[in-house]
Amino acid sequence: MENSLNINALNLLRLLSENGITSKIPIFIIDDKSSLKIEYLKLGAFDCIEKPFNVDELVLKIKNMINIADNCSDKKLQGEKKNNILFVDDEKIILSILTSRYKSKGYNVYSTDDGVKALEIINNNKIDLVVTDYYMKTMNGDELTKSIKKSHKEIKIILLTSQDSEDFVKKAFEIGADDYVSKPFSPMELDSRIKKLLSE
Repeated sequence: MENSLNINALNLLRLLSENGITSKIPIFIIDDKSSLKIEYLKLGAFDCIEKPFNVDELVLKIKNMINIADNCSDKKLQGEKKNNILFVDDEKIILSILTSRYKSKGYNVYSTDDGVKALEIINNNKIDLVVTDYYMKTMNGDELTKSIKKSHKEIKIILLTSQDSEDFVKKAFEIGADDYVSKPFSPMELDSRIKKLLSE
């Protein structure tokens, strides 16, 4: 039929996002087009798995997703306050994805592409956790981390970095980072790290 609706994964996800479904139901996308991953995540997909995939990996991701969902439900039942998260990254696409993803998960989200502006946000708001890129133009993540911990030791910090050598990891913890996630990262892995730090 000439006017039949062509529903592919992207169109379906866009439809679900427009109707607020992606904020209520975790959605996995399995696709052989890695180029669409950013679009899927921006529209609220929980995670993306590229074909061909390992079944054991998929099962593990689903189990982790269920654990995260259960913990979120427990928090809602207990009437816990919303946590305030600040994302700092000079890559605007990543910043946009993280901002929309965690807003849809019920967090109060602040974001900036500049370390100096990040410190201003922290001084004017009650921030519980900061997720910052390591390499940035105005102020690198290590300098930002040191500045935050100097006056706000209670704030948890996750560094996003393309490095994961033993020396780098040691340095990250020495300057005050509470955790780090290697780029490119799985959104579900970051979910898990954020949840863990905010529950401590």
